[in-house]
Amino acid sequence: MKQIAFGFALFFAVMFAIFASASDYSGDGTYTVKNGDIITLNNGWKITINGIVFGPTSEQIRFSLTDPSGTSYPQTPFDNSLYRIDGKKKFGSDEDLIVEVELIGLQGERRDISSGNFIIYEQATIAVKSIFEQLPKSAGGFIAGQVNETNKTLTLKNGKRITLRSGEKIIYANGYAIEFSRKFLMSGRWPTAVFNLYAPDGSQADNNIFTGDQGFTNVAGFPFIIHTLNDYSIDLTYVDGWSNTFATGWNLFSIPITNEDGQGVILESTCNSALLWLWNSTLQDYEKIGILEEGTRIPSNMGIWAKIQTKSNTVSDDDCKIIVSGNRSVTLQGSQLQKGWNLIGSPMSAYGQRKEFEDGSGSNFILRTFDDIKGSCNFEKGPWAFAPMEIADNGRGKFTKPFENRIGLGLGYFVKVNEECTFS
Repeated sequence: MKQIAFGFALFFAVMFAIFASASDYSGDGTYTVKNGDIITLNNGWKITINGIVFGPTSEQIRFSLTDPSGTSYPQTPFDNSLYRIDGKKKFGSDEDLIVEVELIGLQGERRDISSGNFIIYEQATIAVKSIFEQLPKSAGGFIAGQVNETNKTLTLKNGKRITLRSGEKIIYANGYAIEFSRKFLMSGRWPTAVFNLYAPDGSQADNNIFTGDQGFTNVAGFPFIIHTLNDYSIDLTYVDGWSNTFATGWNLFSIPITNEDGQGVILESTCNSALLWLWNSTLQDYEKIGILEEGTRIPSNMGIWAKIQTKSNTVSDDDCKIIVSGNRSVTLQGSQLQKGWNLIGSPMSAYGQRKEFEDGSGSNFILRTFDDIKGSCNFEKGPWAFAPMEIADNGRGKFTKPFENRIGLGLGYFVKVNEECTFS
């Protein structure tokens, strides 16, 4: 993924030299544009086209966005990107979405670029529209220079070492169980362990979940360390808890397990000095609640911000990890939302469930959606998740809509309601 992003940046940097004679357009509407063309929308914001390409995945344009005062979003030298498969996508500042853009198609003269299978096009047809949509109050931002390096590893020091034969299970405190299925060796790769996941009622939640050969790993967040892996048995250490991996930058996360007091306790952490922030829906503002270290208590039914960088000079989606204790699953049933913005966590049921076909021919994995839990709540805005890192944005995250309105396990979400309501 990083190589593709680098390739895009390289090719778009030379596009102005390939197609010239830029034009200016004014107003919302549909335009066929070239590199360098500028569209001034009805609200005064400007879109400057910086690249038109068909790459390894889809048709794509890159463009810079500036407000009426000339401030760019994101700040230069970074661009916005839009794939045709994205459909209509909204852009703007950290506080508001101001512009809606849709890539309709590519046309005109083409130039092939052998490296990376890119084809540069002369023109793109896009539809642009002025909008205004308020975003939640972000805790995000640039993180340059805020590095707290670590050489810690997760040891599961309070764990239990056992050997499982094929078909045997570990039952965690919240009732979920992982079953060792078999060892699997992919051609030209390392051997992997295969597991099945079961819900507390005994139904199979998921199957054929692949892990690595040795070392720390997890199934649906349930942590363990693999010591030895054989064809029909596995030697491992597990701990009653749940694990979460953080990316470089701001992370908006939640924990799907809890103890009797409605909180989980951090058993281990490799995240040095990472501050935690909670959204107070009554005050409509943030509160600092501690750092990601052993012994910290984390509320289990709400989203929490953590600012992470334990690696120098890198943008990583695997920066550090925690293990949190909990003996029951989080549910949002009965949770009340206050008027205004609320920052909620995801329930354990967000993982989904596997449904068998009535004719016995197989099964289908079904993910939970927000429609399953909304109850009496009508979302005025949201749900908004937060993508912790964007290669093109140098580690600056951004709010994002959940794919197909699905709830992601271990994520936090902003939702805005115009009156108090209760989740079902």
